[in-house]
Amino acid sequence: MKANEQDIPLCIDLDGTLLKTDTLLESLILLFRHEPLTFLRLPWWMRRGKAHLKRRVAERVHLPVDRLPYHRDLLRFLQEEKKNDRRILLVTAADDIVAKRISAHTGLFTETFGSDGQKNLRGEAKAALLEGRFGLKGFIYAGNSRWDLPVWEKASQAIVVGAKPSLLKRIENHTPVLRAFSGASSSWMILARALRLHQWIKNILIFFPLITAHRIFEPSFFLHASAAALSFSLAASAAYLVNDLFDLQEDRLHTWKQDRPLSAGDLSLQHALFLIIGCMLVSFLIATTLPFAFVVVLGTYVVLTTLYSLILKRLPLVDTFILAGLYILRIVAGHAATHVAYSAWLLLFALFLFFSLALMKRYTELYFARSEGISTLIREGYSLTDIEHIRIFGAVSASLAVLVLALYVNSEAVRPLYRLPQILWLLCPLLLYWVSRIWFLAARGEIRGDPILFAVRDPMSYVVGGIAAITMLAAT
Repeated sequence: MKANEQDIPLCIDLDGTLLKTDTLLESLILLFRHEPLTFLRLPWWMRRGKAHLKRRVAERVHLPVDRLPYHRDLLRFLQEEKKNDRRILLVTAADDIVAKRISAHTGLFTETFGSDGQKNLRGEAKAALLEGRFGLKGFIYAGNSRWDLPVWEKASQAIVVGAKPSLLKRIENHTPVLRAFSGASSSWMILARALRLHQWIKNILIFFPLITAHRIFEPSFFLHASAAALSFSLAASAAYLVNDLFDLQEDRLHTWKQDRPLSAGDLSLQHALFLIIGCMLVSFLIATTLPFAFVVVLGTYVVLTTLYSLILKRLPLVDTFILAGLYILRIVAGHAATHVAYSAWLLLFALFLFFSLALMKRYTELYFARSEGISTLIREGYSLTDIEHIRIFGAVSASLAVLVLALYVNSEAVRPLYRLPQILWLLCPLLLYWVSRIWFLAARGEIRGDPILFAVRDPMSYVVGGIAAITMLAAT
């Protein structure tokens, strides 16, 4: 850069530019989570303008600026410019309260300008402020969206962050581009991770009623179960996104959850909201093609997952019962979608097995919190001292699942379905081995996160599952 250009100030936008997120939306999520009654006042605040809304929200929400996802490449660029005594200003449509806190945290900016509760400092208003302060073409501006076009037109040079090629071309028509920082590198991969498509494997439970009733190969039943699985998968993806929205701040402190698309800023909050609405709409559209009982089950699942994200996940043991219940709802959904008769044995077996696995998920969180030296609560309601109790409860619940299976094999209910039911006794030691092994691995710290997903990647689980399938076929 030429010597005389070094005196031209850099004016930096905040949302979507310095940050890979939107501070207003993040603040609204925190407001809804912690002050839901205050959240209902938003329409009245909005009637007095968006600037007034931003000020009222900023006054009530303490946004943790140290956890926000900053655009690292731009941040490094600005730090180098700061070392060269470049004058750098933060000029943003975010409220001035938020802007000043971020300015103080980064230590990069000589001046800070934000919306003041009366004027929304965006687009033309921002362009007029900077032109009045530095003159036409008297500043360099960094932005990210079409709302910044009026500002770039007044700037001597443009710094562009994560803009699409079409927007970049429009900028180049009237302003030289000094630097262009790329956005997300693989949008499809980010989308798949945000929707957690790998979690869809859990919805194979919808087919279990057909498998245990020996009706899996009947086309009409299989098609109904497949539609139900797709509907549940889309609703589950929406539920995961809702959970990630409410857990943004906590996830950013977590060892590996901080890399999730939302917490890392790789997926915008606006896109996440569109995805939630879209997935829910398609899910319930598919559900309308199935019996009404399935729609009720799906609606119950959506309500429970939302309550879980908001409240229930912070209640010890209640959260694990809810997690187990969500697995059981998938089995109930299979019954509701196909009208296959309910099996009390299957539901009771699932209750104990999935309660054990839900406890294992909490156990692994506490295990790694302890190994990493975290002395605070891993989540509200749990502490590191609970780890042994959780392990004992989980092992007992797994043993009860084996007991229920043994009682089923010895019951009259098994005889109409199997010609050689005595062969099914082999399932009991197989299940006992699998649950004992997976708890053994958890105690060694070899399972991290969801044990169901661990089992999907575990070769031995496939061996046990294959032997179990062969056993059931031999008994049929």
